[in-house]
Amino acid sequence: MHTALTAGISAVDIDGPVYVRDLGEGPPMLLIHGLGGSLHNWDPILDQLTAGHRVIAPNLVGFGSTEPLGRSATVDANRQMLERLIEHLGVGPVTVMGNSMGGLIAMLLASKAPDLVSGLILVNPASPLPPRARISPAMVMRLVIPALPVVGPASFRTWMRAVPPEQQVADTLQFVAKYPDRLPKEYVEVAVELARQRMDRIDWAPNTFAEAAQSIGRTLTNRSGFKAMVRHILTPTLLVHGDSDQVVPPLAAEYLSGLRPDWTYRVFSDTGHVPMIECPDEFLALVDSWMTANAIAA
Repeated sequence: MHTALTAGISAVDIDGPVYVRDLGEGPPMLLIHGLGGSLHNWDPILDQLTAGHRVIAPNLVGFGSTEPLGRSATVDANRQMLERLIEHLGVGPVTVMGNSMGGLIAMLLASKAPDLVSGLILVNPASPLPPRARISPAMVMRLVIPALPVVGPASFRTWMRAVPPEQQVADTLQFVAKYPDRLPKEYVEVAVELARQRMDRIDWAPNTFAEAAQSIGRTLTNRSGFKAMVRHILTPTLLVHGDSDQVVPPLAAEYLSGLRPDWTYRVFSDTGHVPMIECPDEFLALVDSWMTANAIAA
């Protein structure tokens, strides 16, 4: 597993610095992390992917080390930033892989800029629940409250100041993974170091989290707009989901799969919100076989 915190990472100017890990050679893949995450969410599969691909993994605006600097952290603003990043690097079309919020941004990218996307891999993407489905208390505490105007960023800052980095990571992994104790030790160590570094960004990180979360909510509650966006996706698409996801319930993936029955849909058993971290070998085997079957450069 590739764990160096700075390996292959440099700043690309997209109305200000965007920090991007750019490694490997071959057909390009763009990896988009989720809400509150960073490019390091892909560390457990990075070595395998870079063996045959040029892997481009940015810290989205407002996350990781990419400061907002007056830029918006909404999902659509980050979609536009990624369009410019692909064009700036001259790598399109790319296979796009997105997790959680990154999956939603990936869908927006594929629908708005189809010429830039050759394949789409959605990993537990943020999607609407079926009508009348209820969100869990855990989702309210971890996602809804931090997204509230004023109250959300204040509560996030209080949590960051009061809870040691080790406990922050333990609490987060308990929420996103089915079996947190099975995650690679090296990945957890990196996550703790990133949590320490996040204290240096306490003045803006809670605000951008709330801004992004609010934009996710607006996008998903506009059900007709979401359906239209999904219908406009033309590229081959793989949808994967963990059956024990507490962040994006499996019902959301079933709903999305129902909108696009032509997509390949696979469920990982005993897996939570981050299959690429929880079961990297199984995840990579599925991605590889799907890309081969769909004649996507692999």
